[in-house]
Amino acid sequence: MADFSDTLVMDEALSQRIAVLRRYRQMLELQRSRLQDYLDLLDTREAAVRRDDFDGLEAYTFLEAQVIKGIMDAQQCLEPLAVMYRQMVPEGSQDIDELQTRLESLRQKVLIRNEESRALLKRQMASLKSEIPSLSARRFPN
Repeated sequence: MADFSDTLVMDEALSQRIAVLRRYRQMLELQRSRLQDYLDLLDTREAAVRRDDFDGLEAYTFLEAQVIKGIMDAQQCLEPLAVMYRQMVPEGSQDIDELQTRLESLRQKVLIRNEESRALLKRQMASLKSEIPSLSARRFPN
């Protein structure tokens, strides 16, 4: 009888391990997808900045807030899953490790692109500020 109960306990532990692995993989893939969406959004926003499309820029800023919220929400789920994963699978899993590596690489790309996008926006704003006095002078001559 002890063998049967041991088998049940091992089966249950294996089932839990598999469930954690699946959920963790799903969340890593979801986060990767959201980060890629954010990169795409940054590209689109940058194009709007270059075109001086202020209405588009406003819409992209709203979308950006939603995408960032989704990234943060997924991260809140990922952190406890990562702890559970390391506890249940201390030896790691090659596919999970690869996903984590690709996700970290994508995070770094997002950080770089975000900084580039902010720098472009600052330059564009400075350019517009410098144009305002000349536009005012043409519109309201002394």
